[in-house]
Amino acid sequence: MKITNLGIANFRSFDSEGILIENLSKLNIFIGKNNSGKSNILRFLNLCSKAYRKKTELTESMFNLFRAEFDKYENYFLGKNNNLEIAISIRPEDFYKKLTKYVNPDDLLTMKIDLFDGKVIEKCEIFEKLNAQELLSFSRENQIAFSNKDQSVEELNKLLAKKVMYYFSDLSSKIILIPNFRKISEQKEDQESNIVDGKNIISKLFVMQNPAYRNEENKLKFLKIQEFVRDLLDDPNITIEIPHDKKNMLVEMNGYRRPLESFGTGIHELVIMCSALALYEKRIVCIEEPEIHLHPYLQRKFINFLLHKTDNNYFITTHSNVFLDFNEDTSIYHVTYNELKTTVSFANTSEKCCAILDDLGYKASDLLQANGIIWVEGPSDRIFLNRWIKLLNNRLNVDFVEGIHYSIMFYGGKLLTHISMKPFQFFNDEFIYLLKLNRKAMIIIDRDGISPDSKLNQTKARINAETKRGNCWITKGREIENYLSKNTLIRWLNEKHPNIPKSKIKVQEDENKKLQEIILSSSSKIKIKYNEKKVEYSKEIIKHIDDKDLDVLGLKPRLNFLIKNIEEWNYIEPRNE
Repeated sequence: MKITNLGIANFRSFDSEGILIENLSKLNIFIGKNNSGKSNILRFLNLCSKAYRKKTELTESMFNLFRAEFDKYENYFLGKNNNLEIAISIRPEDFYKKLTKYVNPDDLLTMKIDLFDGKVIEKCEIFEKLNAQELLSFSRENQIAFSNKDQSVEELNKLLAKKVMYYFSDLSSKIILIPNFRKISEQKEDQESNIVDGKNIISKLFVMQNPAYRNEENKLKFLKIQEFVRDLLDDPNITIEIPHDKKNMLVEMNGYRRPLESFGTGIHELVIMCSALALYEKRIVCIEEPEIHLHPYLQRKFINFLLHKTDNNYFITTHSNVFLDFNEDTSIYHVTYNELKTTVSFANTSEKCCAILDDLGYKASDLLQANGIIWVEGPSDRIFLNRWIKLLNNRLNVDFVEGIHYSIMFYGGKLLTHISMKPFQFFNDEFIYLLKLNRKAMIIIDRDGISPDSKLNQTKARINAETKRGNCWITKGREIENYLSKNTLIRWLNEKHPNIPKSKIKVQEDENKKLQEIILSSSSKIKIKYNEKKVEYSKEIIKHIDDKDLDVLGLKPRLNFLIKNIEEWNYIEPRNE
């Protein structure tokens, strides 16, 4: 397929600006909610195919055929009778090979054309950037008439318009559609149809199974289908056959012959699709929701079959997240609808792929994993955080469960230098990408430093810059323990030293001191070394924290923001305080 980018405008849910499908690959996967406009992409391609099949030797222009096929009220954006437009990008070498001497080979030649009358709406900008000498040299090398720069640019645009329409017509001639309803059956075949839904598959497979003389390549196709059925059913000895009555496909397994449908709807559908694909080569195949009746294991087998056993290009609409696992010869597109128009975004980053999962409503707990992770430095931080969350849970009448609604994980001090909160790169070993472990995450980091004006170290500053929406919580005090209120510490110290009256325990709140310093300065009789038994002491301290102790150094707003994130991670409606 020579077309690299395809734009479509003024068609159904595609407005006058249109959609742009970038970086077309062997597999082009369109994922989005119901009614987002995914099917309109396949519908457009199918109508182009129908128009092309009406072409005869007497056809002077494809544009009239396109108009006749598309000219229906429901095919226009908001019913407006505006001509459909396409924007096509091709590589320079697919126009003229020698053009790469004068332009960047990575640049694309793009042209927008009216699909109904052939008028060029937007010319190729790259030609305008060539100087007169470059145009002269290129024109001589390719026997293109040259008089002056303006006329040469105009001539190149005319030649490009012919070339892109040739490629588009070629694409239209190769399109077949596999709809979302598929069933093996035999009936009179519509020779004009490009729709493959299981009808007459048996007859075609019978011909492949019993090829005519010198058509032995058909037998190889049949054996390819048999090999796929063996892989599906995990049995290398399976054989398939079409009996003489052509009523069904028989599968022989462990000495027993059984009709294909006895293996269940999923296997039945998958064999239909793969059989159809074995019948066609070097085509543009549009498939609606191939995941219907297929669990993820079979979906992955199907994708591998497309990638490694066929030479077609594919446009596939789906709601399945399984397709996101593939990046070999695969382009993923996120299709959205904003109640007015459809937008198509090329999902070339993990962040965009995560947006697809959000759009489809997938949660980590669907895989028995927590729906979000809060990263903290160590175990004592987890103890305090869980206590604070529980206090807010009680006040807001929610019931978060650690391990389901969220989990708390440790990054441990200097290990912070090896992690990143950036959207993860697909191939990069510089950092451990925390969002790869769970795309829903927050991180809490001690400020450190002897004053609020102390500059964050390079690692903490980097991680803070990498996060969005405040998901990096840098403590206002020197460490997370500075959020402990004076009254909490007095009650705890009084419990540890009941012989010292509360009035004699002088806790001085100081956001720039470590907790151990604050404890030791509270009384000359108190010798507790907090840093030596952090976990043990933190478990004791939390018993003395109540909801009145959350108004310290802006702790409560931070916790409210955290609670809001946990609610979003779990698709819980926000609660008013």
